[in-house]
Amino acid sequence: MRFTATTDYAIRLMVEFADEKMLTAGELSDRTGISCFMVRNILRRLRYKGFLTSVRGVDGGYRLACSPTGTSVYDVMVAVERTMEIVPSAEKAEGNKVRQHYMQLQEEIHRLLKTVTLADLKKSCAENA
Repeated sequence: MRFTATTDYAIRLMVEFADEKMLTAGELSDRTGISCFMVRNILRRLRYKGFLTSVRGVDGGYRLACSPTGTSVYDVMVAVERTMEIVPSAEKAEGNKVRQHYMQLQEEIHRLLKTVTLADLKKSCAENA
């Protein structure tokens, strides 16, 4: 499984919200170094998926609609990735003898990603700063 840049950016943006503050796309762009255009696109997707709420106006911005302790990296990845499979569809043919092993590996990766929350990442980032 390979994380796309969009997934990396989405996780990084969601970690910025772990303090549960309201932030604008511009503030997030400045904090993360991700272009404001890309930040806006990702924020729209995360809002649509229910992870964020938005407020319009001068004092507007985005904030978490979910708990940072209850939202896993896996949850964010599922929201932005087209697939979470490590084996492309073409490789799922009946004759693929290692497919079962790939599927076990995929399940283990998913299990691990489900154990890491936004709060965990925020804490780890703060400790390593």
